[in-house]
Amino acid sequence: METAGTKEKVTRYGIAFVTVLLGLYAASLVAGDYSRGPNSEFDLSGLRSLVVIGLAATHFVLLAVAGLALRLSGRKSWGRAVHMACALSLPLVVLSIGGGGLLSQARSARESERRDRETEARNVAARAAEAAQAASIERALRANPSDTSALSRRAEQSARRNDFGNAIVDLRRVIALEPDNVQAHVELARALTATQKYDEAIAAYEAAMRLNPSLTATLAPAVRQCRELGQRQSPRSDSSTR
Repeated sequence: METAGTKEKVTRYGIAFVTVLLGLYAASLVAGDYSRGPNSEFDLSGLRSLVVIGLAATHFVLLAVAGLALRLSGRKSWGRAVHMACALSLPLVVLSIGGGGLLSQARSARESERRDRETEARNVAARAAEAAQAASIERALRANPSDTSALSRRAEQSARRNDFGNAIVDLRRVIALEPDNVQAHVELARALTATQKYDEAIAAYEAAMRLNPSLTATLAPAVRQCRELGQRQSPRSDSSTR
């Protein structure tokens, strides 16, 4: 009888031990997802966490049903052993479900960090390229101060930085050197519009349209906008002088 009782105890603890090991394995799968990098070739972390949660919940339910069936069939000691294993696996089920939610949050955070790093890398590369271009422009202008291509590129860089004052200076120099440069007139008009010098902007647009009449339909809306903005600006200017 003592040997039979010992075997029964070993069996009970064996079932409990195996159940705990299975639960720990499920938890390790969840934890393993946290260590996956955001740039993994195959990111199956979401699917894996769902599988782990399903397995853990199914494992718990099956143990509970099996223990009840054993007790109803008269094998109460076996039923108690299975229910003990079921009770031990309950925290692991909770851990798996909670880990799945935490995993989803961690994955979203990793994706956000990855996007931020990519954006910062693109910004750094863009700043480096612009600095290299600015240095190239300055070298060209030191070699030839009348280089209209370099002046135009420097004006473009200034406009991108919202430094419209310097852009206007460079564009006026380009036009002085190349009066027929249509693009310089258009860019000058845009820079003048940005600085609210609407009358001068209209004159620059009209000069571009005279040089290239095919641009009339394209530039006419900008001219109308400048006139409207200039008319709105005039009453404010009159009231401020009074």
